[in-house]
Amino acid sequence: FGVPFVSYSGGLRLVPDSAPPTHPLRASADRLLHHVVVFDGVCSLCNASVDFILQHDTRDPPLFHFAPAQSQPAQALLQERGCPHLVNNLDSVLLIPAGDGPSAALPLTRSSAAIAIGSGLRWPFPWLAALAQLIPSVIRDALYDYIGKNRYRLFGKRDSCRMPRPGEVDRFLDMQDNSK
Repeated sequence: FGVPFVSYSGGLRLVPDSAPPTHPLRASADRLLHHVVVFDGVCSLCNASVDFILQHDTRDPPLFHFAPAQSQPAQALLQERGCPHLVNNLDSVLLIPAGDGPSAALPLTRSSAAIAIGSGLRWPFPWLAALAQLIPSVIRDALYDYIGKNRYRLFGKRDSCRMPRPGEVDRFLDMQDNSK
């Protein structure tokens, strides 16, 4: 849209992209700006999906951060959003929308999460996500559930959770504390 700012903080306060890192609202805006993708850390398909998102989320700062469902940060975020039961739902990717506090949105699951993630990536994925929304959610979710329930058999399983490559550590919530 040509608007010179993307960071959102609180009520209707926008922080210009050109604002220095020391701007009083910058830290709050950066925390609110990152959506968190919670994924099954031992699932090969899920890890390939994370690699795909990392490759196509080219914003600066990036829109998506990641947390394996098996990690403490993922469990804490879901608890904070009032959805601790979702951490046991490893058959679905979860997208925890940016924001915090009582007005924070609930996590998205299944095909709704995948479509929302696609909408946040670079062209042509927002267009493909818009097309996918034309398919009734009952059909999208039935296909998603079939793949989710059979993902280990179809795509394989790892012995341990994915470790970030150099340059990716800041994008993974469970690694941020370890990198300091």
